[in-house]
Amino acid sequence: MRVNKMDDILMQIYDIKNIEEVWIYDLSSSISVDNRLPIIPSLYVSYDGGKVINLCNKDKYFDVLFKKVREVYSVEKDRIIVDKEKSPFRDIKIKIDDNTKRILEENRLLEIENVYNFYNNKKSYSDSLLVQKDEFKFYLPIVLYHLKDIYSYMNITINYDDYLINGYRDNYSINVKIDGMDEQLYVKYKKINEYNFEFDIRSSYDKFNSITMNIDFRKDRINVMYDFKNKNVNGEYDYFINNNEANYSHKLYRNKLLVNKNGKLNEVNNEYKKYTSLDSEDNMKWYLLPWNGLYGINNSIIKVNDVNYFMNIHNKYFSIIDGDFLLKEYLSKSYNRKLSFSNGDYKISLEEVDKIITGIKLFDDIYVIETFFDDNGVLNYYYDSYLENKYFYHLYNAKKDLKTDNLIEVNKEKNIIYGSDLYDKNNILKLVRGIK
Repeated sequence: MRVNKMDDILMQIYDIKNIEEVWIYDLSSSISVDNRLPIIPSLYVSYDGGKVINLCNKDKYFDVLFKKVREVYSVEKDRIIVDKEKSPFRDIKIKIDDNTKRILEENRLLEIENVYNFYNNKKSYSDSLLVQKDEFKFYLPIVLYHLKDIYSYMNITINYDDYLINGYRDNYSINVKIDGMDEQLYVKYKKINEYNFEFDIRSSYDKFNSITMNIDFRKDRINVMYDFKNKNVNGEYDYFINNNEANYSHKLYRNKLLVNKNGKLNEVNNEYKKYTSLDSEDNMKWYLLPWNGLYGINNSIIKVNDVNYFMNIHNKYFSIIDGDFLLKEYLSKSYNRKLSFSNGDYKISLEEVDKIITGIKLFDDIYVIETFFDDNGVLNYYYDSYLENKYFYHLYNAKKDLKTDNLIEVNKEKNIIYGSDLYDKNNILKLVRGIK
């Protein structure tokens, strides 16, 4: 018979009582934290007669330790410690510095959990329930825009007026006009992961010459690479961050560099803020992408000292197609230590969130919202345990702006939502709860 035993570290954490000393410090720097949150926070606690636990936020159960210490400290903070050996004639309080005290009382250290508390204690699923969700349509405008631009440098005109799409899953055909003639584009679609997509495109009038296009949503940019092998043409487009502004560049090669364009994206008022801030507030600048997508950024750099700095990158990509919308969000924090001897940077990735929200329109302004948290490979107990590789669902009324208490669960008796279910009000009411 198999006996499950609780992790020894967890047992120690859950047994914390009679705190004697607690100290939150920055593992990345010997400089005093002052009023700044630590870059690599570490927590030392001495308790119950000299027992000690010391973890940093890269360690498993750091989040659990912080919660437990905060919980016990809130009860014991005014406790008087009587130490007859060290101080038999006076009482001693818990040893704690002002910054540690402030962090514990304000509960500001676990930023990922605070930012995404919308999903705390909510029902999650290991697989998507929207089995007929059409991802291809969200990336097609990116493909068509760049294909048209690439063709223009080869003196080929492509027109998408009244184009029709046929296909399913990963193979599609699109009716277009190339140099005024009716033609078809054959598109093979491959999803590498949630942020990287590959397209193989060929036309009916040039069947044997295909162009490969790769779309990559990176932490600090949207990158589109292409390779027209038989034409010996290749290059890339970048939509990227520089000094907290969004820029673009395009390089095209044909044996040598033929095109080298650079410029800035136009900042716009976000008309869809109610969609792009569904579960958390943000302070983003929004920029219009040439295919009518939106690129939101909110970046900052905090200088620690002459050789260390801390960069916060928060990006969002948003597109709305046929009433449905897609929102990709990247929240990452990188600690950078400049290496003077090699003139480079040593980067430590701290906290990251990779989140994708898909809004499927049901009727009027009511959507079923699917939120997926990707596997980002960063060790954070809260993210790993409660968010990573999980799907959450809720209903959203764009007119009434439903709040977090309207988060819903799919009814247990039917755990799959088919595309056809999303077009009938009575069906969706049977599938989900919480609509008003």
